[in-house]
Amino acid sequence: MSGKSFLKNKKITPPSDTTGKPGTRSRAAKPQSQSESKLAKIKALKRAINEGSFKVDAEIVADQLIETTRQNLRHYIKKISH
Repeated sequence: MSGKSFLKNKKITPPSDTTGKPGTRSRAAKPQSQSESKLAKIKALKRAINEGSFKVDAEIVADQLIETTRQNLRHYIKKISH
């Protein structure tokens, strides 16, 4: 599991369009670039944190900590064995 997957599993409502409805876009709107998409996710995440509606999934956090520790140990073992 990568660090990016931690946020991929979170349901975050994208910013609203001119209609005021979350996640709506006009038909003439251009597809978002990757950086625009990331910015939209960051803004939605910040909004959820500020509103107190962001919920942390302890299982995902624990899984990520375990995976990171495994990667660090593999790297350390590889480093000291050479």
